[in-house]
Amino acid sequence: MSESKLGAYSSKLSSGFGALQETRDFLRLWTPGVTPKVLVDTAVRQGVFGEATERRIYDQVNDVFAPRYMVQDGRPARQLQVLLAGGCGGADFAQLCFLHTCRVQVMLREFVLQVYWDYARQRATTLDRAAAMRFIHQGLDTGRMPTRWSDVTIKNNAGYLLSTCVEFGLLTRVRPGVCQLTAFDLRPKVFAYLAHDLHFAGVSDADLVAHPDWQLFGLVAADVHRRLGQGQLDDDALYQYGAGLTTLSWRHATMDAFLHALAQR
Repeated sequence: MSESKLGAYSSKLSSGFGALQETRDFLRLWTPGVTPKVLVDTAVRQGVFGEATERRIYDQVNDVFAPRYMVQDGRPARQLQVLLAGGCGGADFAQLCFLHTCRVQVMLREFVLQVYWDYARQRATTLDRAAAMRFIHQGLDTGRMPTRWSDVTIKNNAGYLLSTCVEFGLLTRVRPGVCQLTAFDLRPKVFAYLAHDLHFAGVSDADLVAHPDWQLFGLVAADVHRRLGQGQLDDDALYQYGAGLTTLSWRHATMDAFLHALAQR
């Protein structure tokens, strides 16, 4: 695969990092069909973000909320709204936002896959700004940025990567520029959500267990099989595996039906 097909790195993390509270607030304001402009106007009019300027809210919507959650006709936003209404919060909500952010934020996704989990597998205890800067320099060397970034921009974006990972729960901050790796384990509800999200997106059972999204949580196909075998989807699907074939008999006819069931747990 060529570098152009892999996607360009951007500095849009600067507009909100994980933006967990802002995402909750926008989800309460957003309704299907609402455009980013209308969402900005509504947030400004209602004073949802207090003293935040209209420009700041504009950036939050157009650089953070819209690309992460208003894609696919707002499918991610609609799904998270159901779970939020059911009381979803804490680490569950953070991991769901992490998933949807990594799907559109290429630089974050590749940092997690190439650097964070590499450090975790080596049992490293800390990850610093220098490691994030080396990762960004590699992106520059392979043409992942449309224009060459300055040293200041590289340093700032390295900090944005660390701060975003802190907010999503992959890291905790030890001191400026240095973070400690956490025990970032995929939550059972998020495991069920991701499996169903892939299923209802048309991914086959065989491809589902090996889907790249699991790698964001440090899992490979064997790990997914193990969790399925341990019954992590027993409330929602019957799992069978034999002779190299994976079969899941899904109990819910639609994603909405599954989400409403999940929200009640």
